[in-house]
Amino acid sequence: MQRLWTSGVSWDEPIPTDIGVAWSRFQSELHLIENISIPRRLTHDNIVCVQLHAFSDSSERGCKNIYTDRLEVDEIHAWTDSTTALTWIRSSPHRWATFVANRTSQIQDLNLPSIWRHVPTQENPVDCASCGLFPSDLVKHPLWWNVLSFLRLPSKHWPLAPIAQQEVDDCIHSEEKKPVVLLVAIKLSILNLLDRFSSLIKICRIVSSCLRFTQSRSLVAQTQIINAEEISRALCALVYCVQLSSFSDEIALLQKGLSCSKSIRQLDPFIDENGIVRVGGRLDNADIPYAHKHPMLLPSRHRLTDLIIDHHHLRLKHPGLNTLQANLKQEFWILSFRKAIHSRLRSDVDYAGPILLKGPRERSNAGTMAYICLFVCTATKAYHLELSLTLSTETFLLAFTRFVARRDPIKEIHSDCGTNFVGASKLLKPLEELIHSSSFQQRVQTHLAASQISWHFNPPSSPHFGGLWEAGVKSD
Repeated sequence: MQRLWTSGVSWDEPIPTDIGVAWSRFQSELHLIENISIPRRLTHDNIVCVQLHAFSDSSERGCKNIYTDRLEVDEIHAWTDSTTALTWIRSSPHRWATFVANRTSQIQDLNLPSIWRHVPTQENPVDCASCGLFPSDLVKHPLWWNVLSFLRLPSKHWPLAPIAQQEVDDCIHSEEKKPVVLLVAIKLSILNLLDRFSSLIKICRIVSSCLRFTQSRSLVAQTQIINAEEISRALCALVYCVQLSSFSDEIALLQKGLSCSKSIRQLDPFIDENGIVRVGGRLDNADIPYAHKHPMLLPSRHRLTDLIIDHHHLRLKHPGLNTLQANLKQEFWILSFRKAIHSRLRSDVDYAGPILLKGPRERSNAGTMAYICLFVCTATKAYHLELSLTLSTETFLLAFTRFVARRDPIKEIHSDCGTNFVGASKLLKPLEELIHSSSFQQRVQTHLAASQISWHFNPPSSPHFGGLWEAGVKSD
């Protein structure tokens, strides 16, 4: 019946000849089943030990569920003629592929792997059931009705699994998990450090440590201290990478001896022995350092450019634009120099106070009310304090002029609109009225316009817009 189903024969078609012959023989020999008798009792009176021997074989024809009461069984022995399956069962399921691993794990959960043994194929009685027998063959089949001869002997004489041959090894390896090691090569540039850190010196120290690995061990000093030469070499490496990413086309043209873009061509650029683009000029014979004669070229809009400007701005104690530009030109040439520096130098202003100011020669306890005009650099978070004796426009402009004279021209200024002082003490009401007055704002705007400085007032009732100067007032 199984063969008819798998053959795909329809109801009105004749059955294949081989199936018809097998069915005719089975039908003609079916009456021989009457000659088979099985005793109802299979036990003996004097039983010492009850063993259950289960033989297995793969089959595509027959299968049946069998229930066995394990309470009456002392020992269980499982037999298989497949050395491959025996190897799977005796090994850890984690070694095998999913299909084999699930089934070996289920077998090991039910019984110990040690109960499994090997039986030769020609002595496996279950082979009769898996392959199938005709009634005439089943009646007197010696392997089906008689116990195996080696089972009458002690267990030490039972057959052992043969040494695995090449075919068995191939079957085992086909189901064995093969560890796969993936090596993902990610090309990381040192420019990634620019976005991770805000300190130029810290980035240079990291790059210096990386450059030490590229040198011979005998050339590297046996110390953890990074010297100035290594810092300078790391900075040149950063500039080299920035130039490759920002001036790749210009570098290719310079290497071929061709003219590059106008903004760079007018600087008479050239490539030095380290591959860095430097600015040329007529200072070759000047008795000044090489970096001063030929500064390194940098783009105006780049993270490294911002870090260099911030570093020198902080190192020089927040100088003005001209002072900062003059110091930067000793080592770097930034395209759109003043514009790049202006974008990093923005200041905010706020008033703090009032405070009680007492003159040095005053003997009385009476003092004069004064205020602190606080300027904050949004680039470096530096504070500049100026004393304002009165809350007048003239006094503020004087304080602002002193600030600009010390720190050089400013590009943008942000300040409170004044409504955040509502509800304060009576001492702060004159300050609110001053900042709120239109005359104050007009005169300040006119004064700043002459210096090309933009003044921005924060929205009313929005003190969070001035977090920088509010924090400075709080710390004071």
